Amino acid sequence: MDEDGVRYSESNEVEMEQEEVPARTQKQEKPLFTYSTRKEGYALGWSRLKQGDFASGDQCRDIRIYRMHEGGTWAVDQRALCGHAGSVEDVHWSPSEPLLASCSCDGTIKLWDSRSKPADACVCTVTKAHDSDVNVISWNSHDPLLVTGGDDGELKIWSLKTIQFGQPVARFKYHRGPITSVEWLPQESTTFMASGEDDQVTIWDIATEADSHESIEGVPAQLMFLHLGQKEVKEVHWHPQIYGLAITTSFDGFNLFKTINM
Repeated sequence: MDEDGVRYSESNEVEMEQEEVPARTQKQEKPLFTYSTRKEGYALGWSRLKQGDFASGDQCRDIRIYRMHEGGTWAVDQRALCGHAGSVEDVHWSPSEPLLASCSCDGTIKLWDSRSKPADACVCTVTKAHDSDVNVISWNSHDPLLVTGGDDGELKIWSLKTIQFGQPVARFKYHRGPITSVEWLPQESTTFMASGEDDQVTIWDIATEADSHESIEGVPAQLMFLHLGQKEVKEVHWHPQIYGLAITTSFDGFNLFKTINM
């Protein structure tokens, strides 16, 4: 822990023994399902309510929902969810409702009811959610909260109870570059992790009060942990079962780490 009260870690390369892989396991299998769009896309998300269903978003500004049928086949509704004015950057499903959240480089957040016809599916739009592109979004597993990250380097927390008014319930500015990934800790409701193009991975606890300890200039009280040592960090994820175990992927590999007191 540094004198500023934030715990730090740096990546250490770990040499792993390589095992010989039988030739039969090296054979590349054909994908179970393939669907082509007109342009590339970055947004993918599995439904947490209905096994096998997932959504995608692309540079054509379209969101498509894929539903798995008996026998392991998928059906795609050709009527896309339309409404974003720019590339769809990320999608994430609600853990408890048939709702899909999406964010876009048009600066907006949208909520979609997957039970409705595509033309009527959008139930909420937050305009100017960030000052620039909204890159990533994550849905809290316990409380009706969303976290988003944008090109402006900001992290914002949105409550489903008030999101229609367009105001976040919290906002954090610490990263010095665009946010590349966010994810809530699955085992509790107040902790999330984020990464940015500034090569920093941060862990936050929104339950921490701003005046709970001595204020440190430039360091939000909610910032609990800082992981350094990687270049171009693209994604961060928590292990779904092992409490506090995180993985990050970057240009120079991936890191696994577990914070000390979580």
